[in-house]
Amino acid sequence: DGITDGDYYIYAFVSTVGNPDTLTFADLYPQDSTATFLASGTIKLTGTDNTLPTSNIKIVPNVISLTEDDTITLDIKVNSANAIQGIFISFDLPYDLFDVIDQNDSYGGIQPYIFPTDCFFGSDTLTGSGTVESDAENWKFDIGMIRIDGKSTNNLDSIVAQIQIASKGTQNVNSEETEVEFLMEGTRKTRFTDESGDVPTVNYSPAITVRTAPMARITGNVPLQGRGSSFSKEITFELREIGSYLPISNAAFNSLNDNNPGESGVQITTDSDGKYELKGVPSGKYNLVAKTPNYLSGQYFNINVVPGDYLVGINPTSDSLYSEPDLNEHDFKELRGGDVSSNDSTGYGDNAVDSDDYAFVKTYYTFDTTATEYGEMGDINGNGEIDLPDLMMVMGNINQVGVLPLFKVPGRDNSNAKLEILDVPELVFKEVEFDVSVWIENVADLKAYQFTVKYDPDKYELIVLDRDMTEGDFLVSGDPGNNKTAFFTVDDRKGKVYVGCLYGQVKTAEGNGNLINLRFKSKVNGETPNIMLTDIILGNSDNKITKIANVANMPDEFKLSQNYPNPFNPETNIRFQLPEASMVTLKIYNILGQEIKTIMNKNLESGYHTVKWDGTNNIGLKVSSGVYIYRIKAGSFIAARKMVFLK
Repeated sequence: DGITDGDYYIYAFVSTVGNPDTLTFADLYPQDSTATFLASGTIKLTGTDNTLPTSNIKIVPNVISLTEDDTITLDIKVNSANAIQGIFISFDLPYDLFDVIDQNDSYGGIQPYIFPTDCFFGSDTLTGSGTVESDAENWKFDIGMIRIDGKSTNNLDSIVAQIQIASKGTQNVNSEETEVEFLMEGTRKTRFTDESGDVPTVNYSPAITVRTAPMARITGNVPLQGRGSSFSKEITFELREIGSYLPISNAAFNSLNDNNPGESGVQITTDSDGKYELKGVPSGKYNLVAKTPNYLSGQYFNINVVPGDYLVGINPTSDSLYSEPDLNEHDFKELRGGDVSSNDSTGYGDNAVDSDDYAFVKTYYTFDTTATEYGEMGDINGNGEIDLPDLMMVMGNINQVGVLPLFKVPGRDNSNAKLEILDVPELVFKEVEFDVSVWIENVADLKAYQFTVKYDPDKYELIVLDRDMTEGDFLVSGDPGNNKTAFFTVDDRKGKVYVGCLYGQVKTAEGNGNLINLRFKSKVNGETPNIMLTDIILGNSDNKITKIANVANMPDEFKLSQNYPNPFNPETNIRFQLPEASMVTLKIYNILGQEIKTIMNKNLESGYHTVKWDGTNNIGLKVSSGVYIYRIKAGSFIAARKMVFLK
């Protein structure tokens, strides 16, 4: 009471003494027990003049400025110098701006009115005759009061009824003003009556002026690490409710801001200094997340938005590990670069900088962005090539993550993978070169591999020449000459070839393929090379190591081969193969079936074996020219072949 139109300051007093239910202004002193706070700016009050001209109806306050969730009590006041018997008041309020507060929940429907006991007609009044209905556009208020005894009353500046309304907020981008009038025609006619009928009134117009503040705007900058002073790039902004990992779903907000409606969040292309603006921001409390390819996402925490706000300096670049409001100071001032690779189905960023990203950038190091479809991903600083600054960004941000959630797909199991040695010749000859390859099958998630190729250096020489020892097609891109591995190394140590590879593509490998090609030169005649793979380990995208059993070029059946050379003098090679370890007996017979010599009678491991016969018998004498038979028994396997000895 007693407040008039004007500009006012607002103070808040917080006291450590007194009962809050009975606290008076005097209790706020002495000041050592009270904290005083002054709100910034001033508040302007209008429409406080309650003085009514004769025969008038008015709603106080007459001007309403809305923000979301405000609750407002409206006094419906009447002034009549002439004696009247009845009062009828009708008006509508916009349904999209207000909810009506129920004053008596013990009755069905909404009971919107409060009728003071000292209202216009006092105790002679028939009260409770107010109704409210709603349709898609308006709340319809109708109030009727009539003296019970038929007598007339005059009263000045009296409250007829009160209603309480709650603001729904606004979806308006710009400030708007709506005027509400008393209804003066038809069945819903605002009027006074006496025994002769309607009494002329001079209604206060408009009944209410509703001013709605515009929806909020947010602006700030999103600098990008490594890009100097040119930050223009399409940024995805996600306005997330506190505790949520999903952007809000608000069609009006999206339509005002989004350059790419098909993607989650809203996409805005920032200007050269990284500036952005979000318009039509709905009321609420949010975290604002910014993300763009090649960079870790960042955020600004705890933004409290109300209509009319214009929030500046909202730079969403903070670290994801901090979430308290005052920790926006833990701000990296720019989105951190290096998130260029992952192991998911698309291969694009997983919101973490790790060894996948390092391997990718190293793989395409010095590439022009036009050299490969993946080149642009590795060009973090946007200068047209993948160079040292890009590599340094990855190394500097290694093991850093963006704002949750991350999109790292769990690594898959490689335990069903199988390696095999292919193309081993059945027979080799001195000074002749031959190629073998290492094949892999059933790979689920291959990021790196390592194994050792073992061979007999007394029988075979590994040829180390260009293109003779090359990576297989499994980890080589479709473009000729473009290698998709971060490194591929082969180290020959005379009988042991150490092979290592780190995969450098945007996603890990799966399926089947060739890992390596090796070229050897034979130092012997008439033998089948024995080559073995040992110390096999496979690494997946989670850096989990899987060990694979040793592999050799093992035969899958027993076999006795034709001797070489044949005919021979003075010696020949007899070759046989064992798919499993066996007790082996090898003997020479003449054409009459008489035993000439026992060459072997012992246990042998599985594999390919070669023994020599120098044409002598069991006592060391040379046999005569002719046809001889050599016979093998290995377990249950028995075989024999003929050969010719010539002098």
